[in-house]
Amino acid sequence: MSQKMSNSISFIIPISNGEVFLSNQDRIFSQQSELDNQFILVLDSLADSTKEEIVNSLKDDQRDILIVECEEKTAGGARNFGLNYVNRNWIVFCDSDDEPHIYNYERAVKKYPGNSIIIGEFEVFSKKTSNYRRIKNTKNTSRNVSQMIFNPGLWRMVFPANVVKKSFFAHSNMGEDQSFLIDVLREKNIKIIFESSIFYRYVVDQSFQLTNNTEALDTLPISIAKSTNLLSEIEVPEFKMISKMLIGRMTLTSFTRRQMSNYDFKTKLRLFLI
Repeated sequence: MSQKMSNSISFIIPISNGEVFLSNQDRIFSQQSELDNQFILVLDSLADSTKEEIVNSLKDDQRDILIVECEEKTAGGARNFGLNYVNRNWIVFCDSDDEPHIYNYERAVKKYPGNSIIIGEFEVFSKKTSNYRRIKNTKNTSRNVSQMIFNPGLWRMVFPANVVKKSFFAHSNMGEDQSFLIDVLREKNIKIIFESSIFYRYVVDQSFQLTNNTEALDTLPISIAKSTNLLSEIEVPEFKMISKMLIGRMTLTSFTRRQMSNYDFKTKLRLFLI
């Protein structure tokens, strides 16, 4: 395998809303790449007309774009399906409505060894206010880890494929990112590296996002249960602490959207730090 191929990336992009992807695809595919990357588009439960429109929009693109179909109907299930088609040494998970900064991912995989999870910075862009906010990494690893609890942002991470392909997402529309990360952290020899460049632009305040969907929220306990079961298999103390706090965060989110107003501050804190 050539150096160019070994350091290239498989980008897995689940698409459950074809119209959103079509309106955003130029921000993904207009970017120039230095590496021979792979783009896996997972069309999850889309209408035939939408599938055809996506295929036609990319038919002249010369890059390695693989379009596959599934009927998973969850973000976690669609990502698991996409993992079956990975043929590069690094993996990035993207959402179809956001903007990955492909060049910065490429620079990172050239720079770091293949047993690392590389975590970049990201921008939050509000559709409502048109404001940007940059979430920075610092030289303080503990502080970076504590920030991950509130928004781990799987999409701003680059994973080694040989590690990731041993893991899988919970079949859930919420919390599946956290449960997947906890699954990956069972690997004893993995390293976490925080990079100071922006990997991703995360778009918020969109009506179709799952954070506004109560049915999606109802799938969160699936991710919590999967994560809790994996906790005993994590041997690295720092990774175990990250995982415990991520589980606590998911539990808090589950309560917050329904009945957290019934709890006092100390109870909320206890739930967060289970």
